[in-house]
Amino acid sequence: MNPICRSPDDLFRQVPNLSKSVKITCTRAFAHGGYSDIWRGICWDENLISDVAIKITRTIARGDVATQRLKTRIAREVIAWSQAQHKNILPLYGLYWAPDDTTNALPAIVLPYCAAGTCTEYIKRHPAVDRVEITCQVADALVYLHSLPRPVVHGDIKSANVLMTDDGIPLLADFGLSRIVAESSTGLTTSSSRGAYRWMAPELFGGVEDQIQVLATTASDVWAFGCLCIEIFAGQLPWAAIKHDTLVMKAIAIDRRQPSLGLSFESGILMDTLGRCWTYEPSKRPSMSEGSLLRMRRYRNQYTREIIMHWPPTWKVVEYWVNGREYTQTEYNRNRLQSAAQDIPTVSNTMAVIEIIPQLEGDSVIYIKDESVQSTIKNIAREIYVWSRLKHENILNLTGLAMFQEDFSIVSPWMENGTLLQYVSRRPEVNRYNLCLQITAGLQYLHSSGVIHGDLKGVVKLTDFGNTLLKKYSTLIFTGVRDNSAISVRWASPELLAEGGEHTEKSDVYALAMTFLEAITGQVPFPGKSETVALAMTLDKKMPERPEFFSWRDPFEAETLWTIMTYCWHPDPVERPNASQTEDVSRAAPQENVILRISSAMDAPTIISVLCKKDCRDVTAELDKDGPNTVLIAGGGFGDIYRGTLRNGSKVAIKCRRLFLKNDDDGRNTLKNIARETYVWSKLRHPCILSLIGLATFRDQVSMVSPWMENGTLPEYIARHPGENRFDLCRNIAFGLRYLHMNGVVHGDLKGSNILISEDGNPKLADFGNTVMNKCTLEFTGTSGSSGISMRWAAPELIIEGGAPTQASDIYSLGMTFLETITGQIPFSDKSDLGVVSMLMLKKTPERPEKPTTMRDWESEVLWHAMYSCWEYNPADRPEISRVIDIIYPGLQQRVSDLTEYFSMDEDEWSPIDPRPVLEEP
Repeated sequence: MNPICRSPDDLFRQVPNLSKSVKITCTRAFAHGGYSDIWRGICWDENLISDVAIKITRTIARGDVATQRLKTRIAREVIAWSQAQHKNILPLYGLYWAPDDTTNALPAIVLPYCAAGTCTEYIKRHPAVDRVEITCQVADALVYLHSLPRPVVHGDIKSANVLMTDDGIPLLADFGLSRIVAESSTGLTTSSSRGAYRWMAPELFGGVEDQIQVLATTASDVWAFGCLCIEIFAGQLPWAAIKHDTLVMKAIAIDRRQPSLGLSFESGILMDTLGRCWTYEPSKRPSMSEGSLLRMRRYRNQYTREIIMHWPPTWKVVEYWVNGREYTQTEYNRNRLQSAAQDIPTVSNTMAVIEIIPQLEGDSVIYIKDESVQSTIKNIAREIYVWSRLKHENILNLTGLAMFQEDFSIVSPWMENGTLLQYVSRRPEVNRYNLCLQITAGLQYLHSSGVIHGDLKGVVKLTDFGNTLLKKYSTLIFTGVRDNSAISVRWASPELLAEGGEHTEKSDVYALAMTFLEAITGQVPFPGKSETVALAMTLDKKMPERPEFFSWRDPFEAETLWTIMTYCWHPDPVERPNASQTEDVSRAAPQENVILRISSAMDAPTIISVLCKKDCRDVTAELDKDGPNTVLIAGGGFGDIYRGTLRNGSKVAIKCRRLFLKNDDDGRNTLKNIARETYVWSKLRHPCILSLIGLATFRDQVSMVSPWMENGTLPEYIARHPGENRFDLCRNIAFGLRYLHMNGVVHGDLKGSNILISEDGNPKLADFGNTVMNKCTLEFTGTSGSSGISMRWAAPELIIEGGAPTQASDIYSLGMTFLETITGQIPFSDKSDLGVVSMLMLKKTPERPEKPTTMRDWESEVLWHAMYSCWEYNPADRPEISRVIDIIYPGLQQRVSDLTEYFSMDEDEWSPIDPRPVLEEP
């Protein structure tokens, strides 16, 4: 391909046109980005039919200029991607124009379809995969890109952009943010966005005092590669302990912190390599072709280390081997780690410390030379190691270790009540719902600690960790000792029995439901049936029959448990809830004012059904879905907004939150967020609040339907109507917020773009995705709130401390919205994102804006005083909304002559001016 092209269209003509040989085969996209959706399809030629992924830019109503910009963006991506020919880079097949695209404007990009998903999804399904090799192959691809004659900067390195083939080969994908370092004269390869905060190098945040956007470089790719390693090795996002992206920016660019890989990797080659990738100065980072890749290869070469040991009375190393080379005593002493048993009390004088050599820079393997005792000793060592690290009220404590009757022994407290079955048989009146709660809490603690139990059944304090799998926070790895043939058939999930695979969190959840069944019935699962019959029923994916919930005074508890159990027994592990979700649902104890509950374990039809029982209308049948007036107006990575009509001709806005095809944790939590927003919105009725017409299924998405506001958002309205009375707009926005706060609702994301203007020019607060509602007859389990922060409007405590939205933070945002209304610009319009954070840390507020020519002097004075009060750094010092309305009360217009004296008062002398006329809200 010749990259020197006169226009994007000229470039597109040089790329294979697959429009006649590609067909979309799904009804909705399976993945989404900020500008595009990914659809599955097939591509055929004379001899072969291939599965493909089709990346389609969303067709949003836009002008010629915007369309041309998108063409340039696609052209830039095509140029970069077409140059990349490497075994670890996803190939570009060609371009595709949809048959119904009459404008023939924006082509789609056709790529191979990778059914194995992203690298993190693949690793989750194959935990034993060689993660170092995956990392090294991604590094190979980056070395290749950076070493091209015209080097290519990827610009968006993260696990979501590393896809896996079925045989475990990683492929670097998505060149939408890439750029060619030696820019061509056509302007087609100029840089776009800088990627996501959690993977961004500090220099990409720009300076504090300007809005200059820094281009991605090979050095910023190196930083992002280090963050990718966190996803691969630790199985979590970079900066996982930080909830808000804006706090990530502060940590990187202001505090100059480095990401953390976790307790398992605190030292050694891997952390040393990543530390170099995260050097603050870009010029001091190693290139991918220098330090990063070479050190990863070295790390790969030390992947396997073994120690040959024997005992008693103390555990001693008698031979040392690393990759076939004998390890000297000096080397051993220099590299040894604390043992698994060091923190465990010994209850005899014959047990000593186990000493081990690091393997995965913090992980290690114990290898027993004597084959006759190898498996037994290693299983004992694992159980000691895992058990010693577990501290929870529903986990049986490990007292210590001892030599007892010449055998090595594990000592724990004696449980007088025995096992769960023994306890419920002796105490039939016991609260079995509470027992299930405690078991769930114990399992949730294990999973949150990275431990898979592997043999969960009738105990209240979880015990028997001989079959556990420790996934993280580990300084010890035991290889080749798991005996998956030792499966408790009546509690085992279908995939364990059919495939003989490893225990997972989802197989634990399946066993949890069987344990609930024990607690309820006082019998083992499948009572009266042989193990063979139980095995056959499980393999045939048959659930146990619903038990009799005898002696249960609260039918809600019975219904809750049975609902949880049916979800936990889903034959597909992906569809099962995790332990946290199960605990969320079961912890929702019945209360008089809590009638219905929404949990992330529910599917979409169930949630819609529940919402429609609580004053939400289902208006699916009332929508004119396929009418000519249904147009996509706005879209992003999280959802789309359509302009449509009801069958009665009324114009409506249709807000569709994007859901993935997979019914995974992210999909269920997104659905729960939709349910929360819908529920809160349905309760709000006020002239200054946008009303909710109802809920609908629109284009296979759960959607919210509201009246169409022809005047658009507040900033759009002000731009088109500069002479509009901005004081009245501010006053009515305050009325809307007062209504929310009086009803116990925190908006959580107040800003101009979330305020729509009605036909008569009245502002209406909208977008309740971040709301918190105190008074509720519908309970949402877990933390459903969005973690998104609108930085320029957010209060300091949200940015700096990461707190939850409050009425006080709403007041701060109200002041910023007043500023936006007066100036027609976003707050801190002359500052970069990093500059905004710096201003907040220095406790600085925006400067007083110039008075619009259409605003009277007293209005300007009143609004500035209100804004300044709203921006108090300490939330407790900010006025309540009623006080803000006192400040901007229209009655002040009658006392213009007194304003000079009035505003010269000290803060403690300020008081409302009386008498005042009765205020009628619009």
